[in-house]
Amino acid sequence: MGRYRAFRLVYVEVFRAVRNAIAREKEIKGWTRARKEALVRSANPQWRDLSDNFGKQFQPDEKPQGPSRPNPGAQDDKLKNDKLKDDTD
Repeated sequence: MGRYRAFRLVYVEVFRAVRNAIAREKEIKGWTRARKEALVRSANPQWRDLSDNFGKQFQPDEKPQGPSRPNPGAQDDKLKNDKLKDDTD
């Protein structure tokens, strides 16, 4: 279980370059809890445990609905995510 008592894998990003993964981890660590939760909900609205299928491509059951409440700056996050994804290809 480890230091943070984590017992479910609810969000994953895949990177080809380790330095990009580390940069993304540092970026997310600086976010508020609410912002991190919005990120998880955008990809995994039901907060399902993804570890059962770890290594397989995750396909949501339905189109993500986004955060349940307005989150200032969320659009900026999407732009950053898109840019980081471009860097990983």
